[in-house]
Amino acid sequence: MNDSIRALFPVTGRAIYLNHAAVSAPPTPTIDAIKAQLADVSENGSVNFRKWLAVRESARQLLAGMLGAHPKRVAFVRNTSDALSTVANGLSWQAGDNLVTFRHEFPSNLYPWLRLKDALGVEVRVCEEREGRVDIEELIPLIDGRTRIVAISQVQYASGFRAELERIGRAARAHDALLVVDVIQALGVIPTNVEAELVDVAAGACHKWLLTPEGVGFLYLSERARARIQPTLVGWTSVPNPDDYGNYDQGWNDGTLAW
Repeated sequence: MNDSIRALFPVTGRAIYLNHAAVSAPPTPTIDAIKAQLADVSENGSVNFRKWLAVRESARQLLAGMLGAHPKRVAFVRNTSDALSTVANGLSWQAGDNLVTFRHEFPSNLYPWLRLKDALGVEVRVCEEREGRVDIEELIPLIDGRTRIVAISQVQYASGFRAELERIGRAARAHDALLVVDVIQALGVIPTNVEAELVDVAAGACHKWLLTPEGVGFLYLSERARARIQPTLVGWTSVPNPDDYGNYDQGWNDGTLAW
């Protein structure tokens, strides 16, 4: 790291910081942007509201570019848990359905699925770890005609194992299942292309390699995933035209920026 870049990270003045895979130390441009936004609200109220929306949309386009996705397929949420719970709760599960995952996933990518087991009787099939690796030869045969999703991390938090997403995606689609990927340990440091790698859902947060504070997450849904996953947490901006306050029959926004 050269001196000009190092100067953007005050933590490097007193430590060699190696914990970005947990929580990053945001650089000064991140902090400056947050301060500027707060100052704008404090000094001007909502006068610059439309400019804030433009900044948000610019950020969404940048994020979509990193994912290899169309911006309308990407939404901001609070964190990875929010994103994966949206998927778990938004699918219409039936008796006899199952999902396939890895036994040693980070809890964010296990608890939403285990709740389905407790609440709805969905079978949770788990692939074991073999010498620090996810054994793809063991995982793929767990997928069958009743599998609704295959959930795995792009990079495992404990071992650093990197999954063969395209191969798993092909296996999932052979049974019409959705490939759901926790990308938090990868995005920003490992090239990611959700369309090329046949990822239907990408979930993550930005406080690791994307260098934001905690509380900023994202969710990508492919076209086939969006057709199956219904919104379960909605608000006034969840419709095509939020400014049309009295029109309660608009249906849900398809992801296109409303204003």
